[in-house]
Amino acid sequence: MIESKHKRASRGISPIIAVLLLIVIAVAASVTTYSWINWFLQAQQQQASSIIRIEQVDLSLITASGIVRIYVRNIGGVPVTVDAVYVNGTKWICDDVKIKPGGIGEIVAYKPLSIPPLKSGYTVEIKVATTAGTSDVYRGIIP
Repeated sequence: MIESKHKRASRGISPIIAVLLLIVIAVAASVTTYSWINWFLQAQQQQASSIIRIEQVDLSLITASGIVRIYVRNIGGVPVTVDAVYVNGTKWICDDVKIKPGGIGEIVAYKPLSIPPLKSGYTVEIKVATTAGTSDVYRGIIP
């Protein structure tokens, strides 16, 4: 009879521990989900407020030297860093350029040696991208 009381007492502890573990797991999952949603919304807000516009493109040196000068205006509300230039889908070499809200930055991009020279009269598509993921595209004809 003593053994049966001991078995019943140990059975009552297991459901309590199980419920406590479930509560701890639920709280941890809720905190993790809240943190991820908060991070995601902040990233979306930053991306939405970083908007760039290509103001002017100088293609005069693109055929001879493989150099293009791009003037980009930050029309968003946060500083942006332009870190990539693509010409006809190929990434060109450029330095990172930080642009304050309302400011204009000059990006000088150099053609990689692995692609053939561009010829005058052809259409060119230039895409400028920021570290936040925003971009703008310019289409023109090489002089």
